[in-house]
Amino acid sequence: MLHYDDMDVDHSRRIGASQVLVAAGRHKSTGYSQNSDFQRFNGSLKWYTPLTAQSNLTFSANYETGTRATGLMWRSQRYALQVDPEAIGDYIRSNKLSLTAFHQWAVSKNFGLKSRVSYLRNYWKNFFHDNLNASTAQKIGMEIQGDYQFSNLNSLTFGTEEAWDHVESGLVGGHDQYNISAYVQNERKLPLSLAFTLGFRYDYQYVDNGFTDQKVSPKIGLVWKANPGVHMRISSGRGFRAASMSERFSDSMYSGLRLMPNPDLMSETAWSHEVGANVLLGSGVYLDIAGSFRTEMAFMR
Repeated sequence: MLHYDDMDVDHSRRIGASQVLVAAGRHKSTGYSQNSDFQRFNGSLKWYTPLTAQSNLTFSANYETGTRATGLMWRSQRYALQVDPEAIGDYIRSNKLSLTAFHQWAVSKNFGLKSRVSYLRNYWKNFFHDNLNASTAQKIGMEIQGDYQFSNLNSLTFGTEEAWDHVESGLVGGHDQYNISAYVQNERKLPLSLAFTLGFRYDYQYVDNGFTDQKVSPKIGLVWKANPGVHMRISSGRGFRAASMSERFSDSMYSGLRLMPNPDLMSETAWSHEVGANVLLGSGVYLDIAGSFRTEMAFMR
């Protein structure tokens, strides 16, 4: 019989000027297909405290551990919810830990700074009939964002992000990857109830095999407030996604399939153009209409 059960508990309270939230849970399911059952446990802590009248600090920690069965290949087209008989019993054991510190500072009436430092550790181990692999991945990230209000008509958002990824795995080997980015966006209110937004983001990636990649992603948008209940918008922008370690360096067997490495795998980019409208139909009732009338994608290769 297919079933699932979840149990979550949490507790929050004030300690002086600080606020603390503690939560834990267990989630278990048989899944909806063969070899898709799982069980996981999680716990989290969130602590918020004001440092001064103009600044505050939030710290959060999350941990999750569990096992889940898995199967990549169908038994056949006729039995899509069953796995290959050899794969019955294949499962993955994993645990994840994330730590984040987030700082907000109102430097002045017109200028604010947000800073974030994070650490993520992800461990998993395969127990497959044809594959016994384990991986430990770590990521350290940092972001600083500034918001400057020139006037009631003009505001600027800018910032930078940095990340270091390190992985030790039987699937991809041992590798390091670095990502650096910077962005700026300006929003300007215009006559006739118009608001114009223009922004750019620059991304640079370096991998320890000598591979480098960089992209500039522009964005432009225009919003027209036709009346208090109708907002029209049009926008165009470019997206960017760098290849992950597993996409770039995987070299193993998985459910009978051979995974081949591609160390020089290029990034994925996409242009998207949209028109839309947000309409207030009544008290608390909105209708949002959006259409992506053209999307151009350049896939990894």
